[in-house]
Amino acid sequence: FPNSFNGQKESPRGGYLKFSATGDVAKYNSADDDNFSQATLFWKKTLNEEERNRLVNNIVGNLKAASSFIQDRAVKNFSQVDLDLGQRLAEGLRKITISKL
Repeated sequence: FPNSFNGQKESPRGGYLKFSATGDVAKYNSADDDNFSQATLFWKKTLNEEERNRLVNNIVGNLKAASSFIQDRAVKNFSQVDLDLGQRLAEGLRKITISKL
């Protein structure tokens, strides 16, 4: 998320870089890239339960100060890795929110 708060702002210092290229140059459409299977394998096959708990606690600890809409985006992204991971993160964030009340 390049800028989640204020939208895009054009820098007055910015400009176009000039470069030369040889051969075939084209845009690459990455819309159908697989961005989650490697992380899914790591979550399911590499980590044991203790390591999963530590990872969840670490992520929750880093997200706890973020705005709620940022937390929601993170939970959505991690849920694409594994539904259980997303649920654990959501529950961890919910517990922190309740403890602040």
